[in-house]
Amino acid sequence: MTEPAGQLRIWLVDPINYSGMAYYDAGLAGGLARAGADVTLLGSDKPLVRPAEGSGVRFVPVFAGTGPGRPRWLRGLAYVASSWRLTRSLRRSTPDWVLWNYVEQPTLDRLVIGRARAREARVGFVAHEVEPWGYDEKRRGDYRWLIEEASDAVLVHGKANEEAVHAVWNVPRARVITIEHGDYREWVDPSVDQGAARQRLELPVDAPIALFFGTLRATKGLLTLLQAWPAVHEALPEAILLVAGRPDRGADLSMIESAPEGVRIRVGEFSPAEANDYYAACDVVTIPYDRVSTSGVLRFAYSAARPVLASDVGELHTHVANGETGWLIKPGDAEAAASALVTALSDRDRALELGRTGNAYATGAFDWEVIGGRLLDRLATLGTGAGV
Repeated sequence: MTEPAGQLRIWLVDPINYSGMAYYDAGLAGGLARAGADVTLLGSDKPLVRPAEGSGVRFVPVFAGTGPGRPRWLRGLAYVASSWRLTRSLRRSTPDWVLWNYVEQPTLDRLVIGRARAREARVGFVAHEVEPWGYDEKRRGDYRWLIEEASDAVLVHGKANEEAVHAVWNVPRARVITIEHGDYREWVDPSVDQGAARQRLELPVDAPIALFFGTLRATKGLLTLLQAWPAVHEALPEAILLVAGRPDRGADLSMIESAPEGVRIRVGEFSPAEANDYYAACDVVTIPYDRVSTSGVLRFAYSAARPVLASDVGELHTHVANGETGWLIKPGDAEAAASALVTALSDRDRALELGRTGNAYATGAFDWEVIGGRLLDRLATLGTGAGV
């Protein structure tokens, strides 16, 4: 395909868009395209979602066979082959910018990013988290190389994360681009009937339900939630805590294996339609994270018109209005979590009202076209050709 003359050519690369990251990829790629960029999204051969028809985004499934469901060694071999394909693509056509969305296999990713720089493409890293989830020294070293040495631009979400990236990493302010994480309204239907969703998920139609959704990871505060639940169950015996997600690599699942009464566990990957049902079925979405830089779950909740119970950390402090779009608690405070959950689940009509307020907020604050336009302006200012 011939690339339109005069447009900034951007490749957005995400090795794991078989996961929930796919919503972000499609949203940002579409926003950039609508703002006037020539955009190619390079992702998995089994993406969770694809860019919308007519979005103007090319989709190339360069990462073939690297997703879950196969033996780890086969996935590793597939990643080597996929990295080679991506390197060959860079030899055939060099974009102005390569935006790297996630580091999956650091050694191989380094080689491809190095090749992009050798071809005089500029490299941007989307730092969804200011620090990597894993704290081992190798992981931090890879992150440090990518942020401090390899990237012409580091993208962060929100002002709080802009300050944090300066505090943690040695990145000149001129190389930091602050944009918001957009909403999920393209894939979420807030009009899904709650009763029908509960029937599909085999849940009681009339019970108060709180939802914990997403990757099961130690830093997401699920332990705090489970510690809080006995007090919620005592006050509201019919209430349900629904935990739905995929365990992170090496995650300790003992805490959910011994979950208290009233907790239901659904382990697995969920399609967009299934995710819609989970959010529609609940009365409040829980985000009790111990630490977080940005949250896709918050976007899904607001797009689904559901309020949130959230820890007062990271960007959640900015985007959750206590008593208006949800409830804020201190991270790790099980007593406060229990109190807020009892409040939310005791008045389900009020919870839905807060959810509608959150939906309206997201429509204004998390518009992908606005986000894409702002990012495109910054990338154009930084120019083309490798510069670090």
